[in-house]
Amino acid sequence: MKLHRKIANALGRFPNIKSFTKTSAEETATPKKTRHKQSWRAKITNSILERTPAKDKFESSKASSTAPVEKKKRTPVSKTNLGDVYTASKRGLARTYLTDLDEVAQIVPGATFIREANSETAVKKITSIIEKLAKREDKYSERGYKEVIRDEIRARMFMLDADKNYPKIIEAMEKKKYHIAPTYMEDETGKLVLDESGKAIKVPDVDVRFGDRAQASGYQDVQIRFEKNDMLYELIILPGPNYMFAANKEHAIYDQTRRYDSLGITKDIGAKQIVIALKQEIGKVTRKFYEAAENRDRFGSAVAQEPVQFTPEEVKTINGLFSSLKKLFLGKYNTLPPSRRTAQTFKETKTAINLNDIEKNLRLHLEAFKPKEPVKAPESTDVIPEV
Repeated sequence: MKLHRKIANALGRFPNIKSFTKTSAEETATPKKTRHKQSWRAKITNSILERTPAKDKFESSKASSTAPVEKKKRTPVSKTNLGDVYTASKRGLARTYLTDLDEVAQIVPGATFIREANSETAVKKITSIIEKLAKREDKYSERGYKEVIRDEIRARMFMLDADKNYPKIIEAMEKKKYHIAPTYMEDETGKLVLDESGKAIKVPDVDVRFGDRAQASGYQDVQIRFEKNDMLYELIILPGPNYMFAANKEHAIYDQTRRYDSLGITKDIGAKQIVIALKQEIGKVTRKFYEAAENRDRFGSAVAQEPVQFTPEEVKTINGLFSSLKKLFLGKYNTLPPSRRTAQTFKETKTAINLNDIEKNLRLHLEAFKPKEPVKAPESTDVIPEV
């Protein structure tokens, strides 16, 4: 028995007790302790770590304290945005550029520069850059980033008869170490013009968009790209602040008509011709809008001018062009076999949804030029039902 206990002590199963026998005197002096077996369920129930308490222990907060408990305010975590990083990296260069333009406007007769009108738009947003790169992917592959994105830092200046007077601004900017940036020469289709050896020709990046070279909307300006320390700076010269306001308003219309191209609607030859006709019809009123703005910059607000409006005939023509686009794609949808249709009805196709959305937004912007005489509303501005 003693050998058994020594082996057990060595293995750590029993405490190291010197003697396991007691005298009778010790037994009478020390009361005998008895162990009572306890159920394992009782141990779990009585544990302070029990999962389910025996009874509810909810205590009212009023009993302990009447003071309101203050909630900890979360400190908002600012996330770094790629666009913000990009804009911040160009912002210092833009400030210097605007200061230089401000000084140039003070020494060039007839030139005006408003810094507040340029501060927000001085640096092109990265979202606009990505959109432009996607739209000009073919040009990016052959010309590179710098030839596609030439307006990272830009500003607008005012000068009447800019098509004749812009060289004065160039001369003043050259004194501040800016020079005209070269760019690739293009033909009427936008392709590179090559010399006899097959090398692309480069020309000074000055675009005078006046007269016959004005846009279909009637918009005119002088567009110059300067270069300094390998950085491009765009300058747009407009007749005046009223003309700039007209450009901002017309640009919302331009953004919608441009969606016909970006959404692939004009990939269809027939649709492209209809969109061209639609732009020309809208241009009839926007050209008058630009002319009125330029006259206000030239002669002031004292000049009485008729409000710029569509005629009832022009409104009917525009409604007809909207309807023609829908009929064109509806006819294409109806000729498709059911297995090739992307939706159960034409109204549910992406093309129909895009056409309705562009038309809806265009009508909102064209509302400002509605004629005085009431025009009979079209039966429906939605996609016509399937036949």
